[in-house]
Amino acid sequence: MALVKVFSGSEIMVQAVRQLLEDSGISARVRDHIESGRLAGFVALDVDLFVEGDDVIRANKIIENFLK
Repeated sequence: MALVKVFSGSEIMVQAVRQLLEDSGISARVRDHIESGRLAGFVALDVDLFVEGDDVIRANKIIENFLK
């Protein structure tokens, strides 16, 4: 199954959302553009969070409730 981006933000926010998702049984993967940008010599300010396609609807509901 393909990974789908469900959230993008600061490293702290992404880690908080990731923990919420994982506490709900949803496996989440982080893509850190900040670190890879630093290594490549340019500035990137965002971190992305991905889940499996089957978990997108549940993940979006959890994220929406978190952001309220």
